[in-house]
Amino acid sequence: MSYFLKNGAEAKKITTQIATLRKKVSRIKPHTTVPVLKAVADANQRKTFVHLRGSYLSHGPLVKAGFPSSLTPALKGVANPTRLDLAKWIINENNPLTARVSANRFWEKIFGVGLV
Repeated sequence: MSYFLKNGAEAKKITTQIATLRKKVSRIKPHTTVPVLKAVADANQRKTFVHLRGSYLSHGPLVKAGFPSSLTPALKGVANPTRLDLAKWIINENNPLTARVSANRFWEKIFGVGLV
């Protein structure tokens, strides 16, 4: 059986097809990557204001980027947490919330109503 797989006409045809496809793939130039999240120094960060009555022309008080205080204990040890820090915390294996949310969604798919 193995002799036929190595030396059969159909096997040789497939082997040559695979070889030509590998040559085509090797000629493809790799694409360049673009950084998605880049840390901005405080000096270069644009100023953000509260817009009074929803008008972007009327600036209220100056606000600073930050996280809700309910998430601050989860990100302890990080001086200025970023969205990347939050994403790492969400998928961290020590975070029980991700598993609970996933279990609730699976339960809802199976039984129609979630646990919570």
